[in-house]
Amino acid sequence: MDCGHHGPGYADDVAPGEFGFSNAICPRGWYVVGGGTQVIGPGIVLRSGSDGLKDSWTAEIYNATDALSDGTETARLAATAMCARGTGGLRIRSRGIG
Repeated sequence: MDCGHHGPGYADDVAPGEFGFSNAICPRGWYVVGGGTQVIGPGIVLRSGSDGLKDSWTAEIYNATDALSDGTETARLAATAMCARGTGGLRIRSRGIG
């Protein structure tokens, strides 16, 4: 198993009261063996932990800030994936982060 490759991460800006998703995808022929999320912003609720499905790592968040009282705070979510070759499509169970 050739570990250590990092899949590209895609950041998502989430407005107050909105849901957002972010994922990182491993290159063709590589599979997810780990990963994580980075949430930047106030009042964030990570709705689901990281979910590794074969070649991508996905997270969902909810921005619980109140734009009227807290200002228009935007949350930023970014996911990263740890990828490896030859794992045969290892499935990683969801884990809560928060």
